[in-house]
Amino acid sequence: MLRELYAEVIVPDAVATEVSRYLAAELDAGLTSGWLKRVYPRNRSGVERIERDLGGRGEAEVIGIALELESAIVLIDERAARAYALSQGLRVLGTIGVVLQAKRRGLIERATPLLDDLRERGFWLDDATYRRARDLASER
Repeated sequence: MLRELYAEVIVPDAVATEVSRYLAAELDAGLTSGWLKRVYPRNRSGVERIERDLGGRGEAEVIGIALELESAIVLIDERAARAYALSQGLRVLGTIGVVLQAKRRGLIERATPLLDDLRERGFWLDDATYRRARDLASER
């Protein structure tokens, strides 16, 4: 869905390394085709400061690189990292937001099957958020 929603998706090195453990073929295909771009933060000390605040290198690189860019949308699900990114004035979107955006743009017919699949695969999605996402998707 990301490829359909966005012309280009920037993947920080730390995130690419983490994701490659689970989705190596998909990551390689995206990088090879060019719609995924692997990037390295320029402000390493800034990323290290963010990492100390948050505890995660991937989230720190996402936020650090977004702060270097103009008009970036940050894709983060982890609550503390989302709050941190918002406090820095960044626009934040999570996995559920991507699913809802895909539904709004007609890329998927229904959001509920994807939400159910995410839950079955271990994506933490509490009942209130699940219901809210279904409401926003106009699905009951």
